[in-house]
Amino acid sequence: MAFKNHHKQMKLPYVVYTDFECILKKMQGCEPSPEKSFTVKTEKHEPCGFAYIIVRSDGVIYGPFNY
Repeated sequence: MAFKNHHKQMKLPYVVYTDFECILKKMQGCEPSPEKSFTVKTEKHEPCGFAYIIVRSDGVIYGPFNY
């Protein structure tokens, strides 16, 4: 399967590129039962920041914006 009618595509006015940052925090847990299948959660992703940049279809760039 492939797209062939490229001339019918609509150009987007803006594209937003983002990046999210997280800190890995250790999690306390208990010993799972060996009689069943299990997943052990050892760390939790805690969001701490993000950045994004907006690019207009004519190449004008807005940003980067950081938090």
